[in-house]
Amino acid sequence: MNTIKNLFIALVVLFSTIVGNAYAVSVTVSIVPGGNVGLSDLNYYAGFVTLNINGKDYPAMMDNWSVTTDKKGWQNDPTPWNGVFYTYGDIQNTNTQVVYTLADYSKASWFLTNGMVGYKLKDNLWAASYDEMVWDTLSGIGVWEYSSREYPSAGSGITMLDGYNMDIANGSPDPNYDFSSFMGVLNVPYGSNKEFLVFTQKNGTPVSTPDLPIPPAIWLFGSGLVGLTVVARKKKQK
Repeated sequence: MNTIKNLFIALVVLFSTIVGNAYAVSVTVSIVPGGNVGLSDLNYYAGFVTLNINGKDYPAMMDNWSVTTDKKGWQNDPTPWNGVFYTYGDIQNTNTQVVYTLADYSKASWFLTNGMVGYKLKDNLWAASYDEMVWDTLSGIGVWEYSSREYPSAGSGITMLDGYNMDIANGSPDPNYDFSSFMGVLNVPYGSNKEFLVFTQKNGTPVSTPDLPIPPAIWLFGSGLVGLTVVARKKKQK
């Protein structure tokens, strides 16, 4: 009787372990040449790269700019590596080997999705600025080199950093936001404390993305940016 009971307990533990790690997958990854949208005219690259994950392409952002001190030009290196892809559910598991907390990733996901406008429109300054927002949200480094440039061009009177500060003032991003439907985390082979935030389309796992959708939150930011433009014009008139 005790043997059956112990076997049952063991099966329950095994099943719980399998379910708890059902979405963490080992993947083969490489950077797709020519798939970058961002800027590198300073001492670091910020923006999106396109990652080939198990044969399918996905936009992704590095979450730590200091990679430049470890491996300059990483954004153009197509050398493949083996990595582990973590979903929202995996990160809820306290044993998951990721750098930041679930709340941190939830907040960063807001800026990743808004940054997708830049990826789709090939807007390098937009993409680079949102990558800096991701960095600051996760690590608090506060590097605003690209975000501080006037957008969309010099003389506009507004910057992407203005939009970031507006988001923060309005209570965004949400530390409890569920990003399971559109983002996952992928480890990076360029040193510690560095990861890719990968934009996906279904269940946070690598799937085919023939046409990447623009999340509704982006249009809210867009309307705010229009508001900033109006304010900038009024300042000029004065």
